[in-house]
Amino acid sequence: MSDLRREWGAGLVELPGISNAFDFITMVDDVFSVSWIPPISEADMQCLLNYVAQHKGYDLAFMFSYESKNFIIPLYYDDLGAYEMESSLACFYKEQMDTDKLRLIPDKRGDNAMYYVRADIRSKLVVKNKQIEKGELPPDKEVDMRPFPPDDSAFMELFIKKCDDKETLYRYELYKEYHKKDEEEDEQGETVTEKVETILARLKNINGLLPITSNADWRLALIESWNEYRKKSIAETIEQVYEEYLFHAQAGIAYHSEEIKPETIKKSEILKEQFLNGRELMGKPRDFNI
Repeated sequence: MSDLRREWGAGLVELPGISNAFDFITMVDDVFSVSWIPPISEADMQCLLNYVAQHKGYDLAFMFSYESKNFIIPLYYDDLGAYEMESSLACFYKEQMDTDKLRLIPDKRGDNAMYYVRADIRSKLVVKNKQIEKGELPPDKEVDMRPFPPDDSAFMELFIKKCDDKETLYRYELYKEYHKKDEEEDEQGETVTEKVETILARLKNINGLLPITSNADWRLALIESWNEYRKKSIAETIEQVYEEYLFHAQAGIAYHSEEIKPETIKKSEILKEQFLNGRELMGKPRDFNI
């Protein structure tokens, strides 16, 4: 779907039910009702299995679930609008399926849509700033730009000794001992010990045995074994789900469409209203004819 989104954005294809870039947003929650999404092929499924096999992250199950919607349509929201965002899953798919060249196609429709959205946002900021200058609105809260104290236990102990009492120093020493981290954090901000604690908490929920690899450090052995177990479990689930998908397709049984989340609808409506406002500001008709 993300590839079709790029082709649509370049004006290369027309898609039923799509009159503007923001129509894609609600389809994330109701993807099975979209008629123009091509069927899932054996190559698509193998690509997902390859992604799982090469993944080096700690908790693949969470990452796979979190990024799956970005795989459908990569949109990121903030106060200034919506932007394209490529997840690691989407990037891997494009490289494996040789569709990476679609990134080079100008997203004319998407860029045009966001041009008008940002025009509306800027105009509202101008009005707001004038109201603040006139005293009609309170000024925005200033961001405290003072630096944080160094994350250094020696500095904190010295600070407490000078500015606080012995009881606070004693409690800080207890805190430091309890939260002692003599290990480096990984890209996800976790240490080996924290990972092990998470794994041990989840082991009670698995069925069967967890084969443990050999390693001089039992913690690293547990983490590696857990990662391989998760990879295997997710790969098996993908294959099972794909078999179910093929059965539905061959038997002509449609999947039940999910109810679109209210917050998803709201995001789409806000962006559409901002787009129309921006069009009006630029002397254009309030429509989606771009």
